[in-house]
Amino acid sequence: MNPRKVACFVGTRADLWPMRPVIESMHDDPRLVVSLLVSRADERIDVADLSSLAPLVSVGDARASVEPAELARVDGLIARDVARWLERAKPDLLVLLGDRHELLAVALAATLARVPIVHLHGGDITEGAFDDSIRHAVTKLSHLHCTGTADSAERIIGMGEEPWRVQVTGAPGLDAVQRAVPVDLATLLGCVRHPVALVTYHPPTATPERLQDELAALLAALETIPSVIVTAPGPDPGADEIRSRLEAWVAAVPGRVFVANLGEGYPGVLRSVDVVVGNSSSGIVEAPSARVPVVNIGARQNGRPRADGVLDAPTASKIDGALRRALSDDHRERTRAAVNPYGDGASGKRIAELVATAPLDRLLLKRYVDVEHRAVR
Repeated sequence: MNPRKVACFVGTRADLWPMRPVIESMHDDPRLVVSLLVSRADERIDVADLSSLAPLVSVGDARASVEPAELARVDGLIARDVARWLERAKPDLLVLLGDRHELLAVALAATLARVPIVHLHGGDITEGAFDDSIRHAVTKLSHLHCTGTADSAERIIGMGEEPWRVQVTGAPGLDAVQRAVPVDLATLLGCVRHPVALVTYHPPTATPERLQDELAALLAALETIPSVIVTAPGPDPGADEIRSRLEAWVAAVPGRVFVANLGEGYPGVLRSVDVVVGNSSSGIVEAPSARVPVVNIGARQNGRPRADGVLDAPTASKIDGALRRALSDDHRERTRAAVNPYGDGASGKRIAELVATAPLDRLLLKRYVDVEHRAVR
C-alpha cells in the first residue's frame, strides 16, 4: 500500500513546538509521508530545522500588525494559499493543533477541498480568550479528535461528534518537556541569581479591559525577582502594547532579558527556572510536567484543569501574593508531587498511530449524534 500523505499546519510558536513530537513520530512511521504548511502569521517562528522531517510550504504572508482588520486579511491569504496547495497535493489528511484564529482559515479551505481534518487539543476550555469559540468551531469542522484529557473528549462528544472519532491521546507538548534537560541559564541571562522567573503574558482577548491592571501588577510583583526571562506575547490584538512595555521594563534593570521566541529551547528553559508566571496555556498544560510552580494570571485560561502546582491569580491584586506562595518551600514540594492531567509525555506516537490507521473511507461522512438535553442553568 502507498503511504498516506499527511499535511500539518503551523502558524505560530504556540502550535510549533507542541506539534513537533507529532511531526517527528509521523516522520518515523513508514506508513506516512508528511508535509508542513507554515504560515508567516508570526514572524518569530523558526521552522528551518524541521526541513529534514518534512517539506516546507509557505502560506500567507508576514503580518504587519495585530489589528483585527489585518488579522482578517492575513487569514484570508492563508485560506487562499492552503486551498491552492490542497488542490495540487491532494493529501489524505490535514493535522491542526489548538485554537488560533488562523486555524479557521485552514479548516475552511480543507472543508471545501474535502480533506479530512485531525484536530489536536479540541474540547479544551479557555473562557478568557476568543480562542475558545474558535477551537469549538474547528472541532465541528474536524473529523478525528485527539484530546488532551478525558473531560475534553466528553465535551466533544457532547457537541454531537461520534464517539469513535474521539481519542484521548494526551497533550503532545508534554513529549518535548519529558525528554528535555535543564539548560545553562547564563547563556540567556549572563549572571544568574535565583529565583529565576519565566514570564509570558498574552493579550486577554475576551477581557481586554483587564490588560492595563494585570500588566502593571505583574511587573510590580516581578520587581522582587532577581532574574527574569520574558518572552513575547502572541500576535493578538493588544500584543504591540504589551511587548513595548515588557521590553522597556526588561531594559531598565540588569538580570532581565527579553527573548521573542525561545523556540525548541523552550522545554529546557522550562525545566531550569524556579517559577512560571503569566497567562499562557503552557503554564497550565506543559509546565507541571517540568515540576515547576506556576502563577496563572487572570481569566484567559479559565476552564482548563490544573495540576496542584498551578496557583491562580484571578485579579491583579492577587498576583504578588500568588508569586510569593509559588516560591515557598511547601508549594515547591507540592509541585514536585503533582500529577499532570494532560498525560504522560507519549502522545506523539499515539497520534501518529491514529493518523496512520484512521478509516479514510468513513471520515468525511459525519453524522450528528444527539445527546441528552440538559436544562440551561
